[in-house]
Amino acid sequence: MVIMTLRTQRRLLWTAAALLALASAGAGLGLALSPLERLEKSGGARAASAEAPAETADEASPLSAYAVIYERDLQRPLFDPKPVAPKKKPPPKPTVTLVGTVIAPNGARAVLKTNAGRIKMATVGQTVDGAEVLEVTADSATIRFAGHTHTLAIQKKAGGR
Repeated sequence: MVIMTLRTQRRLLWTAAALLALASAGAGLGLALSPLERLEKSGGARAASAEAPAETADEASPLSAYAVIYERDLQRPLFDPKPVAPKKKPPPKPTVTLVGTVIAPNGARAVLKTNAGRIKMATVGQTVDGAEVLEVTADSATIRFAGHTHTLAIQKKAGGR
């Protein structure tokens, strides 16, 4: 009668587990390295090829048949991103400012100051420094500058007036 200690039993179990792991790894490696045609001929992998018949070496597809697969960009996103609308440039600022208006029975006039510091008066339809006067009211003027319409308010002086 052979009496085994607990330590000997553990060593035996560990050795058996290691041998089983090596055997399964070897079997997996052997399957991975061997061509599947050998298994199909022996009848071992019939379930895997139920949809498509096995090709022999003479009937193998040319490499160009797989071009769709190996030319695919694997780093592109799975979906196309939403198109980004180009940012619109803000309209250019007018080169004139409104310093006052004159409302008279014969027509309204805008008193405009140019970037050069000159004061000019203009009626509806006249152009001053690239800004066409469209409308003049008691406290504002509407102009068209570079294709955009702007409403200018009378600028008040820093002294409160």
